[in-house]
Amino acid sequence: MGAPLMKWPKLKCPFCGGILANREMKPGVPLVCPSCSQKLQFSHRQLRLSTFAAVGLSVGLGLLLGLRGLWFIASTVIFWFPMLLIWEFVFVRFVPPKFEAYEDSRGSKSETSLFRR
Repeated sequence: MGAPLMKWPKLKCPFCGGILANREMKPGVPLVCPSCSQKLQFSHRQLRLSTFAAVGLSVGLGLLLGLRGLWFIASTVIFWFPMLLIWEFVFVRFVPPKFEAYEDSRGSKSETSLFRR
């Protein structure tokens, strides 16, 4: 068998530089660094960039197809998610995902405390 066409980038912890396992990423669950035990999540800034890029690609596709009015709006909404998947598939191979400290659903940083807040 030949070598894969595109390799997955090595994911690194922003706190200690440790290598993170690619296969352990699950939506809504923090990724734990095996070196420093810091809980991590994808960078919100990078996720917003990907979302805006996908919307831009969807708008561009609608304009390229010559759609106008409600058809243009509908095509932008319909094509947004597939464009996001395609964008992420290609983009992650050129720019490795960035991570930040995990924030739970209540918005607090991932730190332990002996006292309730």
